[in-house]
Amino acid sequence: MGDFNRCIDLVLAEEGSYINHPDDPGGETKFGISKRAYPQLDTPALTLARAVDLYPTDYWQPINGDPFPDGLALLLLDTAVNIGPNPARSRKCWTRAYSVPPNRDARRRGAINSNGC
Repeated sequence: MGDFNRCIDLVLAEEGSYINHPDDPGGETKFGISKRAYPQLDTPALTLARAVDLYPTDYWQPINGDPFPDGLALLLLDTAVNIGPNPARSRKCWTRAYSVPPNRDARRRGAINSNGC
């Protein structure tokens, strides 16, 4: 089963610092939380505790991370942080990455698609 705490620790190790890169479509970002996704937040002042509070409801639950092995749950969570927590968008991304035609039988597409992520 996906361990949220373990996965979020790994994501935050990569996403931790404040960034405001002009080529980043998310705009200002801190702890993986972007100004684009949360326009009401004062991104530079965002605390780690507040960011971690956002992840279960806004990222982990939409990707349904619990039933997956940790490695796959981490992959899905990291994808959600980078492209948004939209399960259909994540599924499309990974379907393309693995060159799986979208109209094939779900059993052949594996756990990502057959579990509804």
